[in-house]
Amino acid sequence: MRKVLRMIDKIKDMDTGILIFGESGTGKTELARTIHNTSLRRRHVFQSIHCAEIPSSLLESELFGHERGAFTGAVQRKLGRCEIADGGTVFLDDVNVMPLDTQSRLLHYLETKSFTRLGGTQKISTDVRVIAASNEDLEKLVKEGRFREDLFYRLKVIQIELPPLRDRQDDMILIANEFLKKRCHAQSKPLKRLSTETIKLFQKYRWPGNVREFQNVLEQIVLLCDDVIVEPSSLPEDFLRRAAGGGKSRWQSLEQLAQQMVEAGGYSENNPLMPQIEVMLAQKMSSHMDNKTKAANLLGITKPTLYARLRGYDRLK
Repeated sequence: MRKVLRMIDKIKDMDTGILIFGESGTGKTELARTIHNTSLRRRHVFQSIHCAEIPSSLLESELFGHERGAFTGAVQRKLGRCEIADGGTVFLDDVNVMPLDTQSRLLHYLETKSFTRLGGTQKISTDVRVIAASNEDLEKLVKEGRFREDLFYRLKVIQIELPPLRDRQDDMILIANEFLKKRCHAQSKPLKRLSTETIKLFQKYRWPGNVREFQNVLEQIVLLCDDVIVEPSSLPEDFLRRAAGGGKSRWQSLEQLAQQMVEAGGYSENNPLMPQIEVMLAQKMSSHMDNKTKAANLLGITKPTLYARLRGYDRLK
């Protein structure tokens, strides 16, 4: 994190593209806001757009605005974020899910600093610094044809990688103390401290939700824990259940099993890990359809084969 902060100090006043890479919950939005708040643009607006939360059909309007009647439901003119944030910063989180046609318009804006609202004809020029973030490897998406290569290089002049919380064990104590101090004061409660055993438990847990999940647990401690010194027995029950499983999601366990399977001879009926793989697949894939492709790729099989395995497991149950 010191390396990240040194990088911010060097680039804060430059207008070069910045791409922030990190797992969900690592604080990409806060980092983008920090860059803005320490830069010469801090007197102007910071606008944050979470691309994954906005329907693809409306994302372009969110960026560049629209005129009345531009599409069904456009009953009045709307200014886009690139117009509202003139002189400031627009942060694009989850830019990896941006549709290709919107990527083209974003590239044009980055190159010309001008755009037209949807349904309009007037060219509008603004001066906005664009910071993007992704939890997926954009270079891989470029190779798959899902992300424009020219936009990728325009955004990634500088890349900052945020480490996951599990790789920042020493920071956990600092984050916890600062968060507990602020939240206990806000809730008018006595300041709580983490015991040595609780700190060890936190550092052992993998925190798949990263800082976001960590703050959620700390918030529960502030609101629900009666003890001033927080022992493991006082922690929220849902966290203790997750911690008892090593803090690893079923999907992470599946990846590990798949790797072990490859090392043990691949996907075959005689592989000793087959029963575990079958169970993991059935449990995870039954409710997460989008992960079937990833599961098949991990195991080196086709999706039809994967479906057949799942059907076979259902019959055995």
